[in-house]
Amino acid sequence: MATAAAVVSAKTASNRSAEESAMLAGLGQAIDWVAAMRARVVELAADADLDFRADENWPDLPDGARDVVAMF
Repeated sequence: MATAAAVVSAKTASNRSAEESAMLAGLGQAIDWVAAMRARVVELAADADLDFRADENWPDLPDGARDVVAMF
């Protein structure tokens, strides 16, 4: 995945296919999601009343990130 992102990002935007552009957008969403997950760890650790095992206490995976995972 990282190699594909490097190859695609080396192209100018006008030379990328729609699939390549979608992949880069999805990777951006995935990176933002990881940052949100890391921030949430701090919040959950600070509040013992929140259940870290409960899905609703974590950010949802963006559709674009899910689409990138499906590509690989």
